[in-house]
Amino acid sequence: KLVYLFTFCFEFLGVGEIIRWDIFSRMKLKLFNWCKKQKLKRNETVDDEFASGISTEETQGNISKDDIKPQEDQPSSPNVRDDDNSERVTDGVKMSGDEEHIVTSRSLSAASCSNVTIDWEKAIITPEESAVFDEAYDEADEGDTDIGEHKSVIMSLLGQLKLGMDLTKVVLPTFILERKSLLELFANCFSHPDIFMSISDGASPEERIQLATKWLLTSFHAGRKGSLAKKPYNPIIGEVFHCNWDVNTPESASPPTYIAPSQKGSVTFIAEQVSHHPPVSAFYAECKEKGICANYSVWTKSKFLGISVGVDMVGVGTIHLLEHGEKYHFTLPSTYGRSILTVPWSEMGGKVQVTCPQTDYTSTLVFHTKPMYGGKLHRVTGDIKDNMTGKCLYKIDGEWNGKLKFTDESNKQAELIDTEVMAVVNKHVTPIHQQRENESRRLWRDVTLALQRNDIDRATAAKHKLEERQRVEGRTRAADGISWIPSHFKPVDDSWVYTKSIAESS
Repeated sequence: KLVYLFTFCFEFLGVGEIIRWDIFSRMKLKLFNWCKKQKLKRNETVDDEFASGISTEETQGNISKDDIKPQEDQPSSPNVRDDDNSERVTDGVKMSGDEEHIVTSRSLSAASCSNVTIDWEKAIITPEESAVFDEAYDEADEGDTDIGEHKSVIMSLLGQLKLGMDLTKVVLPTFILERKSLLELFANCFSHPDIFMSISDGASPEERIQLATKWLLTSFHAGRKGSLAKKPYNPIIGEVFHCNWDVNTPESASPPTYIAPSQKGSVTFIAEQVSHHPPVSAFYAECKEKGICANYSVWTKSKFLGISVGVDMVGVGTIHLLEHGEKYHFTLPSTYGRSILTVPWSEMGGKVQVTCPQTDYTSTLVFHTKPMYGGKLHRVTGDIKDNMTGKCLYKIDGEWNGKLKFTDESNKQAELIDTEVMAVVNKHVTPIHQQRENESRRLWRDVTLALQRNDIDRATAAKHKLEERQRVEGRTRAADGISWIPSHFKPVDDSWVYTKSIAESS
């Protein structure tokens, strides 16, 4: 009760206006731990204190200290590869590899397909079952989880975390998960493929770095469904995600729906989890018609900040423009999940850059986190400069998920971009029954469907089985002295590069 009262005072009575967030977090954790010592016996959980009167069935999802434990280390350097040449699973064809499904047997009628019953234990997926799973991924709005129903679990978890703790080694509750893998979340950065394709159309270096900056700034808003902050699945080592976009922008395309010239072509995307410890994901996108490709490998470092969570994106991506012989290096901002005790929401923060060594132009962007008092959400500012002369070419201001303004410093003319009305191109993903077993949507299908149906126990069981299988396979490789070799990416210096990149073959 004291912890709830303390939170209420901070978030609703304005105490946050006079004390810093990190100070509040430390005070709250100290109070929480004191309450546990004073009120609870040695073997009691915090849930019993905060959720007295709740039935046994309702408290089965509570987290104990045994649930919060590091995952087993697995080698990240390459020596074993998954079978890239294995056939895709089609209806009626027996799959290769592990036949065991990740959830115990139980039939459940599909919400949207009343005539289809899902057999959770069967390995081979029919087209009818595939449609049910695909719908769970493609649903326009994932809905907002009622955090109040799980507050006791959150409080128990918070009591066992420390400030700055690395969350990659912590098993987080399933109800906070977004219904997609992190690999698919990266694919959503290309939801405006016409802007990505248009970078190579720039008539001058100034225009090309401006288009590269526009693509980066408009790549974030399309990936978020629902108003609550949720966490994507941690990809399993060797997990792969494929998709593509067919682009046919109408000749009459004009702002604010379209901000790039008319485009025709196809953008293909592939992502792979190349390492587990540290967790490194790599992705590659290309448009052969335009001679443009992008390669990025990122180490996601998450940490506990008190009553918020921060995720740093460690890595540098590169856009190759083959016709112009230019490379544009870019970084990504950090992401923060705020107010995890009340109504979680997300924001981005930090400085990122887009740089071109060949032209010596640099775009610097600052994603501003909301201050404790006043200020705007999701604000971003920046500029584009010619490093040789020091001249500022463009000023940038606005919100990354709202209106953005590019001001040409030479004539003070401004271009307004409204991300809320921009046309989003839907990606094409192979139906689940035709995917390989290590592809993201097929791999996480039971977790996703269970979350869609709000069956948290089943989702947790499915997630745990996948993660446990990964740990066992990792220990087996370590015992045999075998390292993992990704199928689609190779190590180059401090990053991972797609083996079939058009930039490598040119």
